Amino acid sequence: MYDPFIQELPEAYQDFISHIVDVQADGHCGFRAIAAQIGYGEDNWAQVRMDLIEEIQTNMELYNVLYPEYNYANTLLHSLAWFAPTAPRVYWMYFMSLGVVIASRYNLVLHIFDTYHSGCFTHLPLRSYPVPVKNRREIAIARIRGNHFVQVFLRPHYPVPPTPLWWRQHVSIEVRGWVESYIVRMNLWSEIMGGGPGTSGGEFGGDID
Repeated sequence: MYDPFIQELPEAYQDFISHIVDVQADGHCGFRAIAAQIGYGEDNWAQVRMDLIEEIQTNMELYNVLYPEYNYANTLLHSLAWFAPTAPRVYWMYFMSLGVVIASRYNLVLHIFDTYHSGCFTHLPLRSYPVPVKNRREIAIARIRGNHFVQVFLRPHYPVPPTPLWWRQHVSIEVRGWVESYIVRMNLWSEIMGGGPGTSGGEFGGDID
């Protein structure tokens, strides 16, 4: 069945996507997509914002090391602190920077897809030891149409986008165990997509409605 949302994502990957579920576009859609995927329900987007504020504040030393330039951890805190019904652009989700914050807060694997394969990443926790594969939570969201987030549901054994190189540089050897079970499927991603961001790293920043 034709799905216009799936058509927004890299053509070589579309067969691995089961379906996509939209969320309301009100400036909170990135947080809505996460809220829906973790079981809060999309209307509880504000709780996700509060959770991520708490995650950064509680682990401020870690995030100051991760984001050393321009007091960036505080910039993220400012971007999260908006709870009105609609959000101006400055309060949209900074998806590359917050991916690892989301993964760490909820102790899960977060795949973020983009219209170009170079913008697709897997975000893993920063602190916790790996959860057994059968017990892991794996969720996916995607940026489409330039500034909108949707929920993504993947087919079994899907190829896995790479982690940003900076993740490996900021975690312990034990925590790196999160990635071991995905290596074969990350290699498959590279074969299908023709390389990827894992070879060149990923930049922080970027925002989404």
